Amino acid sequence: MLVALDLTERQAHRVLAQARQQRARMEIEPRPEHWTALLWGTVVDGDEHQMRVDVQGLGPDTDITPLLGATCDVRVMLSDQLYMFSTFIVDVRRDAAPHWLSLANPQIIQVANRRRVLRKAPTEPIPVRIVPPDSQQGQLGDLANIGAGGIGCRMNRKDVGELLLIGDKVQVEFVLPWTGELFTLPATVCTKSSGSDPEQLAVGFEFVTAPGGASTSDLDRLRRALNSETSRLTEMNGDL
Repeated sequence: MLVALDLTERQAHRVLAQARQQRARMEIEPRPEHWTALLWGTVVDGDEHQMRVDVQGLGPDTDITPLLGATCDVRVMLSDQLYMFSTFIVDVRRDAAPHWLSLANPQIIQVANRRRVLRKAPTEPIPVRIVPPDSQQGQLGDLANIGAGGIGCRMNRKDVGELLLIGDKVQVEFVLPWTGELFTLPATVCTKSSGSDPEQLAVGFEFVTAPGGASTSDLDRLRRALNSETSRLTEMNGDL
């Protein structure tokens, strides 16, 4: 399981400087109302306010001007560590070869911390409803794995891009079919990753247990439910 941890301001500045020095390759995922595909680019320049990224794999006639002002999620590997942040595009150039864009330097950068936590994968479909704070309807996903500390879901890429950014607080709702119990738990979006299906994303949610989060009784009830029907579940140690 991967859990995203916030860096300090000093650490974040160091990561951005390292990305510029190493000409790091970034995966950029704009909100789908601006762009419907992932972008890949190389950091070529930057300062304390923004970084310039040369975009790769686009044809010379591709119009990237709709990306101006777009919010996006960014993932970058540095020294075998995965860093993630959300930002917006402050400038684009389509008359250059290759096309390039400028990303505003983020205020918060997160590092993915691998935790070896036992997860269980359901042997039957279990829908999960994810409700952001400012929404009453939410979106549906399919439960991929579940543990006492969080869940992983498969979700439509377009739905996820429109609603969820790493670090967002949400509410997850699901019913475990072997008990019929409804669980409604506050959680944080901790990971988003691409799979074999380009139209889907794997999204990880960590239950919030701090004050104002899930109660001890709710989590104890979930643990009892998970332990009560292990014959229905296949144990796994996979990542989200």
